[in-house]
Amino acid sequence: MLMAPSPASPNSSYYSENNVLRFADYLYEEGDYERAAGEYQRYLILSYVLKDSIFFKIGTCYQLAGEHHRSIYFFKKVVSLFPHTDLLTSAYHKTAYSYFALGEYDSTEQLLRNAVKMNPSQVDRERLACMLGYVLLFQAKWRLVSTLVESLSVNHHNDDFDPCLAKLKASYQEGISLSRRSPLLSSIFSAIVPGAGKMYCGRYIDGLTSFVLIGTAAWQASSGFQDQGSRSQRGWIYATLGGILWVGNIYGSSVAAKIYNREQTDGFLTKIKLEIRF
Repeated sequence: MLMAPSPASPNSSYYSENNVLRFADYLYEEGDYERAAGEYQRYLILSYVLKDSIFFKIGTCYQLAGEHHRSIYFFKKVVSLFPHTDLLTSAYHKTAYSYFALGEYDSTEQLLRNAVKMNPSQVDRERLACMLGYVLLFQAKWRLVSTLVESLSVNHHNDDFDPCLAKLKASYQEGISLSRRSPLLSSIFSAIVPGAGKMYCGRYIDGLTSFVLIGTAAWQASSGFQDQGSRSQRGWIYATLGGILWVGNIYGSSVAAKIYNREQTDGFLTKIKLEIRF
């Protein structure tokens, strides 16, 4: 742990650029990332020199503080102002992570593809490719994930990459084997037997309620027509009500299947997001 900086001599300025940098480093080590970012920016102003490492450090501070929009701004500055820096690949990687954390998966995918095209080292290429695999996973682009996993399995050369690849493979297999329900089948089931589609989606109480309500309406309509024929007011009222409930139940069953699939996917992706480490 760094000690809080103090002036080097009675004549040295506490606000000199070196002391500001020391104080920023101290705040960073203490985990006070937003204040550290402010001090690093003050250092840039005092030093009159644009340094890639400082821009990178500011972006990292904001990323660790959860300020992802700000972190993206500073990492992009590293890319645009220092196109030949050794930090270029790391800046792309960290920018992609901030986009990923914001749920902007299309932007993350595009950024990673651009980074891979810049011919990084083999280790960095594999790291970027693994992250790309997870981004594709979160977009349910299963075929692209499968192609990427097969390519990495054949072409990777870094043993340290094996755990990441193994985890990506396992996540992909779990994703494609998730339990899903067909909205079309759910609708057909409910068209044949009211409520059956909702039961197919695991919503047993809703399904039973639909069956009872539509069945009761049908029974009342049938009873009315049997008693008074086609002029039965009660028969037409309950037939109309039952028809509306029946059509609504068919549509609701389709929606129930979509909700079921989304809940399965969201639960899977939430678990993966907690497990992965970029």
